[in-house]
Order: sequence, then C-alpha cells, then structure tokens
Amino acid sequence: MPPSLVRVTCTGCKREWTLTPERAASRPKCIYCGEALAIAANDVARVADASQRTSAAPTSPRRAKVAATCPVCSRRTVFDGERAGTDGACMYCGCPFAVPAATGTPAPGGLGCEFVDSPTRAIRDAGVLPLEIRRLVDLEPLLALGTNVGVPQRLARLALTALAARGMRRHATEDEMRNASQRVWHVGTTASQHSPDRSSPLTPEEAAEIVSRVTASGGDATVNAREIDGVLVRISTGEHREVTGDLPSGGALGMELLTGIALGRGYSNASVREFVVRHYLRVALHRQPNGCALSYSNEHQTGETHPIEPDQLDWMARIPRDLQSTALRYVSLRAIWGPWFRGTQLVALSTTALAEWLMRLGLGAELQDDEVMRALAR
Repeated sequence: MPPSLVRVTCTGCKREWTLTPERAASRPKCIYCGEALAIAANDVARVADASQRTSAAPTSPRRAKVAATCPVCSRRTVFDGERAGTDGACMYCGCPFAVPAATGTPAPGGLGCEFVDSPTRAIRDAGVLPLEIRRLVDLEPLLALGTNVGVPQRLARLALTALAARGMRRHATEDEMRNASQRVWHVGTTASQHSPDRSSPLTPEEAAEIVSRVTASGGDATVNAREIDGVLVRISTGEHREVTGDLPSGGALGMELLTGIALGRGYSNASVREFVVRHYLRVALHRQPNGCALSYSNEHQTGETHPIEPDQLDWMARIPRDLQSTALRYVSLRAIWGPWFRGTQLVALSTTALAEWLMRLGLGAELQDDEVMRALAR
C-alpha cells in the first residue's frame, strides 16, 4: 500500500480498501452496504491531522450573483457578478440588455444602447418635441386626431409617441427613428390595399417572423432567405414511411416486413431499409415594392413537390389571418422597443413589462386606453 493512503474497513460487510487521509477524514460510508468505515489504528493520527488541515484551509468566497428581470417577458436571468456592465440577454426570450451591477430591470437594447432615464414633459402635441425628432418621427398628423378614432390609429399614435420619447432619451438613433416611423405609417395606411390571402404590407423578413414564431409557434418551422428573392418558411405538417431495397414478395418474410412497418419497428433484413419522409408546407414570401406576396407548395423531405394536403389547407388559412391581425402590432412594438424586437419577443411579451416600459418613457396616461393595450399585448 502506498504510504500516502490509509486502510479502512467497513463495519457492516467487512470489505477493506484504501483512501487518502483527506477522504477518510470526511467520514464516507461504505459504497457497497452504506455502513460506517473504521480506520486502521495506526492511521487514526494521520486522518485526524488531515481533518485539521482541511478545516483550517480558507474556503473560496462564493461568487456574487446578479439577477436581471427581463424588460420584455418579466422573467429573471441570473449572471455572475463580474458580468456587470457587459452585453447580456434574457435566457427565455433573447431580449438584449446590459447586465446590471445590482439586481433589477435593465433598459432593453444591449450595451451600446443608451438610455437617459430622466423626467420629461408628456408628449401631447408635436410642439414639445425637439426639431430634430419632429423631422424623423412623423407624429403630428396622428397627434392632431381627436380621441374618437379607431384602435389602429390610436395604436399607431402610441407607437410613434413612444418612438419619439425613446429619441428624447437617446434610446433610438436617427436612422432607427426614421425607419420605424416609415414602417408604422406604411403598414397602417396600406393594409387595406392588400388581399390578405395573397399579399401583406410587411416585408418578407417581418412576415417570416410572424409565420415562424406566431403561426407556427407550437410546431417546427425553418426560415431560409437564400433560395428566393424574399424569404422562405418551411413548416413541418406531417410525415410518411418509405421502404427501399429488395422486398420479399410474400410468405413469412413478407408478413414480417408488413408487421414491422405497421408497428414502426422497421425490417430486420439488411437489404431493406425503412425511413421517415417529412412533409413541409413551403411558404414563399416574395419581395415586392409595397410588401410581400405569398405562395404555397407541398414539398417532401426528398425534394419532390406534391399537391397540397388537407391539413396544409388549415395552415394556409391561418397564415394570412395572422399576418393581417399582427402586422400593425408587430411594427408598432418594434417602434416602442427597438429594431432588435422580433417574433420571439412578440410571443413572450408580458403585459406588466409593456406597462413598465411605457411608464419609463413617460407615457403613463396612454395605459388608460384599454383597447390599445389589449391590441398590443394580446
């Protein structure tokens, strides 16, 4: 036995083996029967000495932790304390933010996104806005509308008011304010010009976020932006099994094959191979000057194109419905939060988090519009 080890004997099953003095000092149990271990008499002093050294050794301090409450979904992500001041993201919805130095709710947008959290006048007319923001955010026509207007107009007004408030707090760049304002106006004013079954005022990228994250949120969808002038979304809608190889024509082997396929076990003959072929609804979102056009096809995993299947017709009915009902909401929320806001955050958005963010932007009065708040957070 090496001199650095000590001998122990189980008081139950009487098995013997050797341990380091430090391990023996921790009073382990027998790994076979769970009874206590007895230390050999001539090794007791060494084990006691090891126990004293272990207890006197300084313990490494626990690393400090900081919890960040996501400003979008209200769930908490815990970071090591040394991550404070670096780029972080919510582990649930992916919202970017700078990891705070103390537990709390950071401003959304990541490390490079500044936020001046200071009180400012409520935006009730365009006159209170600095000239540079009035040039970027086309808010005056909506502010001039009375209170007796529809939900879409009030929703667009809230979105652009929040965008202007973000600009006043240096949370939105000039390019972002210009682009977000144009998107809200375009979607809000041209939606009625589109046939929902065939086109949308959204860009292919925006529409793909809604199709893949909202319509197919509980399914299997992939997005590809390289195959067409636009974006292609494939939604898995079903599957079937195929068998290749030299198939037996009858008898016991033929019955075994059929039984194996029926039970999903495959077939044992090395010359026969069974595999699953998945079916996809191929949603092509073609780029157009004023939005995107939609087309559909049924594509199997093998690359073959087949007629549309009955269950795919249900998807084809849901997709334009979701695009129509979500378009203005989606571009409005991107104006309220930032260009990083996408389909993942749209699905995860918390009503509480939305209200808190609008309060930070000085828009507490707008929270009283229940219809608009329901349209934003549904």
